[in-house]
Amino acid sequence: MGSDRARVSYDANQQYRAVVAQQGRVSTEADWNEAQQIASEEQREELIDIIGSSGTPDDGYRVLETGSPPSLPFDFSVQQGTMYVGGMRAVLPSRIEYSNQLGWLDRIGDPDWFDPSQISGSLQEFIYLFLREQEVSAVEDSTLREPALGGPDTTQRTRLIQRIARLSTGEKTCSSALEIAQKGWLNRGLTFDSQTMRLMSAATLQVSFLASAAPPDLCDPEARGGYLGAENQLIRVQISSANPAKLVWGFDNASFLYRVTATNSTTLRLQSQPVDDFHRPRSGQAVEVLRSAARLNNQEYVASATGIVTTLPAPYNSDTQEISLPATLPAEYRDSGQTPRLFLRVWEEEISFTPGTPVSLGKTGLQVTLRVPSGKPFHLGDYWFFAVRPTTPTAIYPQQYFDAPQAPEGPRLWACPLAVINWNNRILKVLQDCREQFDDLVKLTKRQAGGCCTVVVKPEDLRNGITLQSIVDRFANRDRPNRDHITICLLPGIYRLSQSLQLGAQHSNFTLEGCGDGAEIQAEPRREENFLHGLIVLNHANYVTLRNLRFQLPIVPFVRAGGKLTPFLNSSTEQLVGSEFQATLRVSVGIRPLHCALLTVQNCLFRFEIQKTINLFAVGIFTDSECWGLQLIGNRFLQDEEYLLVQEQTRENERRFLTGYLLSPSLIPTQEQNVFEIVPSLLQDAVIRDNRFTGLTTAMLILADTGMVRVETNTVLQCISGFWLTPIEFDKVWVDNRETAFLGFLFPLPDFFDARQLAQKFEGNFQNIPGIDRLSLSLHASGNDIDTQVTEGSQVLSGPGLVVAGNQRRRDNRDRPTTSSVLLTANKFRSHIPEESTRISRETVLISNVERCIVTGNLILNEARTAVNSLRIQDVPAGAAISVTGNIFQGNPRLPPRSTFIPPVPAPMNTWEFLNTVIGN
Repeated sequence: MGSDRARVSYDANQQYRAVVAQQGRVSTEADWNEAQQIASEEQREELIDIIGSSGTPDDGYRVLETGSPPSLPFDFSVQQGTMYVGGMRAVLPSRIEYSNQLGWLDRIGDPDWFDPSQISGSLQEFIYLFLREQEVSAVEDSTLREPALGGPDTTQRTRLIQRIARLSTGEKTCSSALEIAQKGWLNRGLTFDSQTMRLMSAATLQVSFLASAAPPDLCDPEARGGYLGAENQLIRVQISSANPAKLVWGFDNASFLYRVTATNSTTLRLQSQPVDDFHRPRSGQAVEVLRSAARLNNQEYVASATGIVTTLPAPYNSDTQEISLPATLPAEYRDSGQTPRLFLRVWEEEISFTPGTPVSLGKTGLQVTLRVPSGKPFHLGDYWFFAVRPTTPTAIYPQQYFDAPQAPEGPRLWACPLAVINWNNRILKVLQDCREQFDDLVKLTKRQAGGCCTVVVKPEDLRNGITLQSIVDRFANRDRPNRDHITICLLPGIYRLSQSLQLGAQHSNFTLEGCGDGAEIQAEPRREENFLHGLIVLNHANYVTLRNLRFQLPIVPFVRAGGKLTPFLNSSTEQLVGSEFQATLRVSVGIRPLHCALLTVQNCLFRFEIQKTINLFAVGIFTDSECWGLQLIGNRFLQDEEYLLVQEQTRENERRFLTGYLLSPSLIPTQEQNVFEIVPSLLQDAVIRDNRFTGLTTAMLILADTGMVRVETNTVLQCISGFWLTPIEFDKVWVDNRETAFLGFLFPLPDFFDARQLAQKFEGNFQNIPGIDRLSLSLHASGNDIDTQVTEGSQVLSGPGLVVAGNQRRRDNRDRPTTSSVLLTANKFRSHIPEESTRISRETVLISNVERCIVTGNLILNEARTAVNSLRIQDVPAGAAISVTGNIFQGNPRLPPRSTFIPPVPAPMNTWEFLNTVIGN
């Protein structure tokens, strides 16, 4: 409420830095208040300069995702912490729910309040923090009163009333949602200043004197113009109604406030008596009934900033301490549950006014003129105050009120975007976090010399609510596409996550790097169910680098973690999608990139773990949708338990499918039963170099529309199968890798992944799916050492070292402009695939449907003792060009005949065997 002051002397335009007291002088409250305001405004401006318009140092005010519907539909929580808004420090000491805000007790009837029970369906909302600066008196907080004084109060306090507000919006980004909010604020007479986060009123007020004043009271001193009152006054003028335009005004800064109780719907009892006869409410005087706005920590209540203004039909009854109202109070004013405490504020009168036309303030001799820009409304609650003195009746303090129209003194309001959220099936998903985050000076000093690391983190930093996710989110670029590259360096140690580390589009242009070779990322014990999609999930995050990290893959119970395979039934999937298999299925994923470009994973270790009596589907890097510019360099995919030495799949509940890198299309259900959509997969401009795969089922399985790929100097050891790069219509991949391929194909996508613009209708087969096979395969594989011959003594059948297939050409006049090509140079492939193997692919290397192929200088060895194949080149398109020279084959090469030469080449040079060496088994 307004404080009882004599005048306000602070003027920012004077640029004063301090108030200087002098000896033997009288000090006024205006001097003390100005000193306080100079200091506080200096601090506010400095904080804006240092921090910026807004920011949180401790991940405060985060809108929380729970992954499940709230107990009260469409309710949500906001995390505790600190937020600087326009230089003002707001604090939430504990987590709060939107529906239970102790700072918003008067929400009924507030246009900013949306009742969660009235919300339905799927919608998007803009969540923001609203701040209002308000004075608190001893009437509101009785602990401010000094009992030794016998009743009178002393000073008042200022407080930030804070509220978490929501606004329905069709936008998905913070900037566009903020624009929608600004339009709404503009309709209430407020404009938003993004530099200070202030909500500013465009209304102005100017004070003037009546040309011909009414005769003063006989007791008043004689005056011929100007202020006609006999007392020094600070007059307050406030907008009480925007439509129709009304104002209220009062003496003493309208500071007289009472606690009241409603004896009935039209009668209020004052809990304390007025200080004198002059301050007793009188007939014809305006009063304002106020609700409780906020509850203080000591269980006292702050009055609302505005309320119901009415004119008293009768004076205050001193015997009963009651006043009568001309109309019934609304129900929420009389309900102690909605209004724990009721207040009464005393004004002089309420006056209707016309913008631009002077209106008189009673018999003071003063008039005020209020204006707003054409077509704009007044903002309810705007107020001005100015001082007048009978000794200088023609002066207004401060003078600028007389010289020119002035903006309101208050209330000072701020707004700070927090998040854009989406509701789907009553589950909240944060589409974009709008908060700016910053580090304190201690954290900033951790940056490495030379600027290599934006920030350096050690394991012990992850405490007191600080997580690796919150650190990463501090550097989210949000709507700043030109943000500098961010590098977060992790010192050696174990970093335990409580849930998947999520990197979205806002985390593009980002590096997470371990210092040395000892930064290990794990799941917290007993939190494995939060890692269905992996330790790190990338969703449309581009230009991300993960370097020098160790990943201990968690073992996650598939069903308990919320997993469900897409129920696509055929002869190959019937057993997989059965409830019994899924109930015993465990999944283990390191990194899950979803539709990402320019991803680099370098010098990382993926350590697989197996357990007995479980079905395990484990993938080091599990990619879906499109993957452009991938670089896998110097990584290790390691499973060092000897599970491969036992008979393959001897127990039904111990089926294990371990893959280093998997890129697969995704099948997703629709709202129609047995109708599915497919999210195609794509790989283009990839470099796979210097990686090592040990003890896995399959080193790499790429089922995708594949373009340019370089596979260089990789090592595969003690794996059942090596590298597969085939389109999804290549049938052999679905047979020899049945479980792994179909598990990748049917594995659910995360709820937060938006597949609407990527998905296509799936007709039930992999042939002629529109929109795929647009690329031409261009594979260059060199210097690789791929050994799929499992350790001696194992009964597990070896698989191929390399299977490559080109995409099918379409007959829709949209053929690819270039031909498919494969170059194999200086590789060693070693396998053990006998003729009686149950596998369809019985070759060490298989190349299919490629138009240009060079195989030179390789060792391709199938060491099975029975009749076996080493290299097979099949399904050669018409007009293809093939060259197979300088290789050593163990096992029969199955090659197309040499091209016809003109003049013909004489025997034996007219066969490929002449140009290569074939050795027996």
